[in-house]
Amino acid sequence: MAAWLALGQFKINDPVNREDFRAMVLIVGMGWAINFPLHFFNSCLDAFQRYDHLMRTNVTQLMVRSVGCALLLYFGFGLRELGVTLVVGQFAGNLLAMLAFRSVFPQLSKSWQDRVLTVVTEHVSVPDHLVGKGRNAVHLRQMSAEQRQRMMSDPTVPDDVRSDVQLVTTVAMLWGEDALGRFEFTAAPQAADSSRLAALLQPFRH
Repeated sequence: MAAWLALGQFKINDPVNREDFRAMVLIVGMGWAINFPLHFFNSCLDAFQRYDHLMRTNVTQLMVRSVGCALLLYFGFGLRELGVTLVVGQFAGNLLAMLAFRSVFPQLSKSWQDRVLTVVTEHVSVPDHLVGKGRNAVHLRQMSAEQRQRMMSDPTVPDDVRSDVQLVTTVAMLWGEDALGRFEFTAAPQAADSSRLAALLQPFRH
């Protein structure tokens, strides 16, 4: 919706540029949705002064963006593909930060582990996605560890849902399944809205 409303705020006469602008707004929005839950781990590395891991994730993110954009420009791709590459680069950096935090976490004292869990559960609201169809449908807060693992490897699961599943899985792995009870699970967006957005983004996934 923001992509269509934003067009009215800018004077873009060229139809091609209007479509590119609309696509970029959608790509940026999806990038925020996917990367927001994972950015927490990047901030944790900074807070614990693990600049060695933080530097590796930042360099990886910069390399993916720089090399990806250079290759796309060389082979004649357009603005939409460049936008997707920037989002992928940010996701790669945040994913590496999460993996690095998992290696750092056992070195923290119990009090620090409890503080981190408190920050996560008090400042992050997780949408209670309903995944599956019919009798097989299950809410994210009700999933077992095995079900969450299957969701992360299922290519039909939307990227924004997979990102939230990854966050919950990581918290359960670091603090135990009981820690999930401290999360505030909020009502997830309607499936129709998610499907409509996924349909709009489908042309940019190839």
